[in-house]
Amino acid sequence: MTHDNRDTALMGHEIVLQAQGLAKRYSRRRAWALREIDLEIPRGGITALVGPNAAGKSTLIRSWNGFEQPTRGRVQDALNSWNAVVVT
Repeated sequence: MTHDNRDTALMGHEIVLQAQGLAKRYSRRRAWALREIDLEIPRGGITALVGPNAAGKSTLIRSWNGFEQPTRGRVQDALNSWNAVVVT
């Protein structure tokens, strides 16, 4: 379950990285690199991103720092927000 940053801050847990419905596909012919990711990382904790090769770990990190544009969904850090651009 995800929360608005204002609601989360009220509960005493500031969210510094968040993904909502995040999806990334590099082309229509390739498999999804990320699909429907919902994730919140609170300030002050230790978080590990673990998974097998080609699981989407690097794509998730590149989406968070703005190097990848999500195909769908939203990525936000404490200062910035990136939304998917819908191409029809």
